[in-house]
Amino acid sequence: MSKPKKNNKESTQFVFPKLFEWQLSVHRGLQKYGKGSGHIHICKSKRQVGKSLLLIGELLYFSINHKSTVNGCISPTLNQSRKLYKEILKITQDTGVIKKKNDSLLEIEFINGSTILFKSAEQRDNLRGYTYTGILCVDEAAYISDEIYSIVKPSTDVHKTPVLIVSTPKFRLGFFFELFAKGQTGDYPNISSYDFNDFDTSCLLSAESLEMYKQMLPKNQFLTEYLGEFMDSDSSVFTGFKDCIKQPKNDDYNEIYVGIDWGNGTNNDDTVITGINERGEQIFLEYFNNKNTTQQIEYIVEYLKQYPQIKCIYAEYNSLGKPLTDLLKEKIKIKIVEWMTTNESKSRIVSQLQVAFEQKNISLLNDDKQTAELAMYECSYNMKTGNVSYNAPAGGNDDICIGLMLALECKNKCKKTGQYSLMFLKK
Repeated sequence: MSKPKKNNKESTQFVFPKLFEWQLSVHRGLQKYGKGSGHIHICKSKRQVGKSLLLIGELLYFSINHKSTVNGCISPTLNQSRKLYKEILKITQDTGVIKKKNDSLLEIEFINGSTILFKSAEQRDNLRGYTYTGILCVDEAAYISDEIYSIVKPSTDVHKTPVLIVSTPKFRLGFFFELFAKGQTGDYPNISSYDFNDFDTSCLLSAESLEMYKQMLPKNQFLTEYLGEFMDSDSSVFTGFKDCIKQPKNDDYNEIYVGIDWGNGTNNDDTVITGINERGEQIFLEYFNNKNTTQQIEYIVEYLKQYPQIKCIYAEYNSLGKPLTDLLKEKIKIKIVEWMTTNESKSRIVSQLQVAFEQKNISLLNDDKQTAELAMYECSYNMKTGNVSYNAPAGGNDDICIGLMLALECKNKCKKTGQYSLMFLKK
């Protein structure tokens, strides 16, 4: 992007660089309705087509070309807000258009009295109390909750501030999907929808790159992020796993990678230990309950003695998993990796197992309980928080699912890094 041009001490005008047609279509729309129109411009796009460039360009355009305006940009995370903030500072460096900046608050003030405020959905308490008079941008809106949007949108009402909303799609629900769908009908004169899929974007992402991402990512993730398609909210998490149920080809394997999901010892909460070999074949699956802490550790130690090929163990380390994992470390000398389950880490290992099923890179033992858990595993979208979560249905269990995902994570990480040790059981 070209930098703003300084005409004299009092006047600086922002000149847009050469834009792609899909970016120009949005810019023309913003110019058509103009400042004070209250018009909503909502853009659905795949990844890597220039959404950030569009946002930065419009923020600079409104700030520099309209004096004394308050402009804002809302992103899902603070890191994303900070990235856009730094990019604008980089673009405007040595132009003289910046009067002052605040790196902690992520605010930029221009010499013409305009400001840009960068806010994050993670800091909802900091979203209230502002009135935007230039433009409000919402970045990756499909990953921002309806609640956050309902907090921010009134800040544009007084001055009928135009709103620019851009995102890769996610589910067929939430404010981003609903606004985009309304704009597509033509029945809402205050909403314009722009589908970047309607334009040729092949110049930015080659066919080779697309094929690479297609092979790497779960089908639903690839469809949303790189084909720009909305995903059904009730989509199955694991598809095609039944085709992966088969006995190991033979017992000729050298390495086993293990996942452990700890239970609390009750009837409804299993401790699961499962192992897969270097070919992705599930070698064993063991689950049990009604054992106290000491009994669980003793049982697992004796069970592992059957498999001297074990190279590494990934063990769940949240809550009750921490003391149990620490006790197991005292009994065996197999490398044990402590796995902290967060929403982010869980989403990643779920995606990893999805890819394995879709590409048939894993095979499963024929176990009815495992089959039932995989079939019932759910994906849910929290409209209040904007988070996606993966869990068993109410009253169900996902212990085997977690154990399997940890075993696959163990295999992929340890094979890649070579960080594993031979098995030496303590006496």
